[in-house]
Amino acid sequence: MRTKSGAITKAPRASRLALFASALDECSALAQEAMAIARRVNDPDVQCLGLVYHGHVLIAQGQVAQGLSLHDEAGVAALAGRVGQWASGIVFCSVIWAYLHLGDHHRAGQWTDEFTRWCERFPGYAFPALCRLHRGEVLAQRGELAVAEQEVSRARDQMVQCSPFTEGDAWRVLGEIHLSRGELDGAEAAFRESHRLGWNPQPGLAQLLAARGQDVAAIKQLERALAHPGWTDGQRARINLTVLARIAAMSGKLERARAALAELASLSEASITLVSCAELARARGELLWAEGDVLHAEPHLRIAVAEWLKAGARVHAAHVRLRLAEALLMAEDPTAAELELSAAESVFQEVGAAPLLKACFHLRERLP
Repeated sequence: MRTKSGAITKAPRASRLALFASALDECSALAQEAMAIARRVNDPDVQCLGLVYHGHVLIAQGQVAQGLSLHDEAGVAALAGRVGQWASGIVFCSVIWAYLHLGDHHRAGQWTDEFTRWCERFPGYAFPALCRLHRGEVLAQRGELAVAEQEVSRARDQMVQCSPFTEGDAWRVLGEIHLSRGELDGAEAAFRESHRLGWNPQPGLAQLLAARGQDVAAIKQLERALAHPGWTDGQRARINLTVLARIAAMSGKLERARAALAELASLSEASITLVSCAELARARGELLWAEGDVLHAEPHLRIAVAEWLKAGARVHAAHVRLRLAEALLMAEDPTAAELELSAAESVFQEVGAAPLLKACFHLRERLP
């Protein structure tokens, strides 16, 4: 590659290829080589590319605070205009990707807004599809599913031409949008395409399998992602563990659920986000419920709802509210159950989640 200052090195490109191949040690070595070259020739482009690729590896290997600090350093340099256009685009994408994988959608949204403004200033940037994909994922998290689906679909179409190596991630996001609406067939088709293109669409695929009653397969998918993580699976380790705990608890595998929750203590506290807190509270509630203690499960489910709402994820909150309504009904509190059910119904109605509205209808029939 030829950078802004004219220095030529293959290290950043090779590091990127190693990252996408999940060869993390090779990626890290090449990234550090790139940074050493950059210091010798005073090339900020190569320096920032080395920072973000090495940062991805550190985050995937559990050194989250260190990895994010490298990403922030590169991002600040790009915002300050010290980095060329091509390298700046890669830096922005890397920073946003990291925060999205960690479940920090607030910071991802802030960087996406910065990236969008930057793309408007530089319309000739070669990878505008990535900006659109990140924006679509943030919109999906906020519950704007229709607009998000349009953005991600457009991004996917552009990626076929300009950045085919990221197309699989677009299919992953589309699968999660379908899953948010309870559209299991659409989610499966998207997740399968994501996998075909080289991405591991977890934890969405595992959640889809669990929704279809394939709990053993769902747990194995997550266990494989945790045991042999690529860079994206490594960055999603905390969320994958909490989803595993939840699925294990709901399928009666209580020891596996407890083990997953205990394993969370070994992960970096820097990976704790509103999303992971919401998933953790849900998993703890499901475990208590599975143990027969629905009264103590309720507060954890309420915490999960509150954390999702704090994260601006009203559709995810509605999913938990539907489950909370069922718990309240079991606890013989139909008034409270109806309140949660109504709150969930209003969101599902707004986003056009017909399968979930049907589930609400069946639960409502059980109300006295």
